[in-house]
Amino acid sequence: MEISVITSNISADFLSPPGVPSWDERKQKYIDVLLQANPDIIGLQEVTPKQFLFLKTNFADFSALSVPVNNPTQELMTAWKQKYEKFGLPEVPSPYEIILFYRTNTLDLLRGRSENRICGIMMATMPF
Repeated sequence: MEISVITSNISADFLSPPGVPSWDERKQKYIDVLLQANPDIIGLQEVTPKQFLFLKTNFADFSALSVPVNNPTQELMTAWKQKYEKFGLPEVPSPYEIILFYRTNTLDLLRGRSENRICGIMMATMPF
């Protein structure tokens, strides 16, 4: 059994690095690329609650696990502050989340089958 996995740093909706369109400009492209790739598992980082709601709506065939970053360490907060200062943002917004979308039938197939392992990883380059 093969399982396809895509992971991506989605870049929070309030933050667009130089050369990257705003979230409103890129969100549908993000959905289109991920759905076209047809993965079994999608892992996303730097997802804000607003983005999570949008993604859940568009990934109807997937279940979702959300891991909020509610109590970041001082080291993480310092790294975030440096990142935000670079882009001229006044403060660190919260919370960030790490999201895992998965096809429920894929996990059902894996339950109780220890011989299964992920055979390949797909990387998607977003068309921005």
